[in-house]
Amino acid sequence: GVLPDFRSVKPKGLRGPEAAPAEYLVSHPFSGFAEAFRNLRAFLMVSSRGDDAKLIALTSAVPREGKSLTSFCLARTLALSGSRVVLVDCDLRQRGASKLLGPKEVGLVEVVQDKVPLTDALVFDEKSGMFVLPACGKSVPYDLFSNPETDEVLRQLSEQFDYVILDAPPILGVADARILAAKADRVLYLVQWNKTPLRAAQSAIDILQECGANVAGALLTKVNVKGQARYGYGDSSDYYGYFKNYYIAAA
Repeated sequence: GVLPDFRSVKPKGLRGPEAAPAEYLVSHPFSGFAEAFRNLRAFLMVSSRGDDAKLIALTSAVPREGKSLTSFCLARTLALSGSRVVLVDCDLRQRGASKLLGPKEVGLVEVVQDKVPLTDALVFDEKSGMFVLPACGKSVPYDLFSNPETDEVLRQLSEQFDYVILDAPPILGVADARILAAKADRVLYLVQWNKTPLRAAQSAIDILQECGANVAGALLTKVNVKGQARYGYGDSSDYYGYFKNYYIAAA
């Protein structure tokens, strides 16, 4: 799959809150940016094995490949389509999904370590209908994802929701990502277009295979669709110019 760099598709002169990608996704549901996530949703639907494919982890080789924003936008897209969705921020170091949500007092860490009720930690996103379980915790706990209590939390979420999106850390250098990849029913592997070194991308794939992860697909993120088309690779972004009249910039 191909996910465009928002800067390469947003309308000129866009200002204010709608200039944030996750907000633009909701306010401009027929834009090319939103359509890219609906394509990803369609892939997840047709590749689903049913109730045993609810836990979906998103990871990448290295940081800053657009993982948290992709997780957030995917979860919103699924929720806007009528599915019951929860996004779990599992990147306890960077907490990108939690930052998109805003500051919260309790989250996954408190649910697992302090026995805070799950209902007290889940945050409802009124703009899309999804729920978010932020990371929280004042410090990074040791080996949280090997804790049986974490497995119980994930089991409860799987019973309550159609999709449980896990925003996992990068697979290279962070052990948590390997544990989560093995636990997830499906893994989406993100690679930043024209940026991630080939050796790093391949090493991450090797690790995912060693973990026994079920890699459902790979995504090129932050793609400059106009620049990509000039290279003539023949993927979906190559045809963006042909389909731009199908996309509506305004709601």
